[in-house]
Amino acid sequence: MIFSKKFFALFLALFLLVALGSTLQAQAPDNPDKKAIGEAPPPELMKPGNEPPPPGMLRPGKKPLTPEDKDKNEKVMAFMSTAEAYKNLADLNRESGKIDDAVAQLKKILELANAPIFKDDSRVDQHIGHVYMEIAELFIAKDRFSDAEGIIKEGFDKIKTTNPPMASRMMLMLGNSYKKAGKIAEAEGCFKKVIEINADKIGSIAAPEKK
Repeated sequence: MIFSKKFFALFLALFLLVALGSTLQAQAPDNPDKKAIGEAPPPELMKPGNEPPPPGMLRPGKKPLTPEDKDKNEKVMAFMSTAEAYKNLADLNRESGKIDDAVAQLKKILELANAPIFKDDSRVDQHIGHVYMEIAELFIAKDRFSDAEGIIKEGFDKIKTTNPPMASRMMLMLGNSYKKAGKIAEAEGCFKKVIEINADKIGSIAAPEKK
């Protein structure tokens, strides 16, 4: 009986403590820094340019892609996949000794890159720079230096403003093809052109820092 009374008293004391805690919590002021789930963001975050981006279009530190940008990106990706397929076909032809057929497949990539939507796109220019150089390599391997010269000059003129580093590589390749063909003066001109293209960048590296 004594045990039952002690147990009951302990139970009652615990119950009163829990009830008192719940009452104090209900009366406590809300934490101003605590955000309820689903609560709207502060007004300053809803100003134009600060709106949360649509799902699937978030880029860290950047604004969401516009529909036009998203469409162009999708077309660039389609171009890259198609270009890879043509490149694989060209490899098959090259391995079979069909150089002209290999060149024809690679030139289909260049035709695709001429679409207006890809104009001055550095991603596409970087890709076609490699294509021009691969075509030139196929010609040089067969000692068709005039054909190599023509394709490299075409590629150089196309990307020299949008992708100078790739243009430099192409001019070096042309200079080496001239050198292999014994055209020393022409080779020298190409190598000097590469130095000229990179003069600004090299100058900024070599110039002493202003204090």
